[in-house]
Amino acid sequence: MFSTPADMFSSPSECEEIRVYFDKGANILSIIAIHSTKLGPAIGGCRYLNYSSFQEALNDAEKLAKSMSYKAALANVDFGGGKSVIIKQPSNQDPKQTFKKFGMFVDSLKGRYVTAIDSGTTTSHMKIISKSTPFVAGIKGINPSYFTALGVFRAMCAAVKHKFGATSLRGIRIAIQGAGNVGYFLSHLLYQDKASIYIADTDASKSLKIAQDFSAHIISPKEVISLPCEIFSPCALGGEINKTSVSLLKANIIAGAANNQLENEEIAEILAEKEILYCPDYLINSGGLIYVANLYKGENIKNVKNKVYQLHDAVSDILKISQIKKQTPLRISNNLAEKKLRK
Repeated sequence: MFSTPADMFSSPSECEEIRVYFDKGANILSIIAIHSTKLGPAIGGCRYLNYSSFQEALNDAEKLAKSMSYKAALANVDFGGGKSVIIKQPSNQDPKQTFKKFGMFVDSLKGRYVTAIDSGTTTSHMKIISKSTPFVAGIKGINPSYFTALGVFRAMCAAVKHKFGATSLRGIRIAIQGAGNVGYFLSHLLYQDKASIYIADTDASKSLKIAQDFSAHIISPKEVISLPCEIFSPCALGGEINKTSVSLLKANIIAGAANNQLENEEIAEILAEKEILYCPDYLINSGGLIYVANLYKGENIKNVKNKVYQLHDAVSDILKISQIKKQTPLRISNNLAEKKLRK
């Protein structure tokens, strides 16, 4: 059944709408969180992951939906922000049936939410979803992770120029946490620019492939956050920079693709005090969104790539405003996004 059981949530939500789908027979529990449709239909990926509880999945969906609203606002894509999660079960869950029914769930919102690839989902999953609903993006074309990586790469170039006055990433030490699709594409771009790459992942085979393909140095996942380097790039799941880990950082810049990298906004102030330049995640990891949103609207890939390339200038502008106003880049980005969402 599809429902909005407001009384099951422990605290008020910032989201416009939260929907839950539960099918006991098919062992499916899914959530769609729509944070804002102020600028257009909510768009955001579908996560297919293990969660320890329904509340953890709900918190993830809500937090990511808000981030997507801000991301879409700054990316100028005429969409609002949403996110969905399917709680992955350890057994008795048929992926084809799961994604078919999830597509029906998406379709029940009648276009208020457009889904796409996210952690744990693939193009194949999106194709299954598309059999039940037209409200799915990123089915055709290039893997969106490439464009996410391209945006992060361009942001790194802007940050290094702002921080050090450097015009390339040649010789810059970059520690990447996470060797998934984005980590792989980002490593390729950094290798082409002759950066010095350090890679860490809990899956040793993924780190090894990047090391072999792009002459990267493999480091332990436990050591990556404390590695002395110019750039620390979180490209796995969120929350890695918290009150405990922030004291371990030895990087000059943080620029990565992971969503919600900071435990809370107070961490941004701590980073500023430590003179660590933090590039807001939802600003610099928007390349994948720019790609799928514009392709969904019929834009050609060449134009989309140019828009992602322009993230360099967007990041540069925010870093300059941050320096002038003596506010963190996160606060400047939040203010700009919130201003657009209030119009």
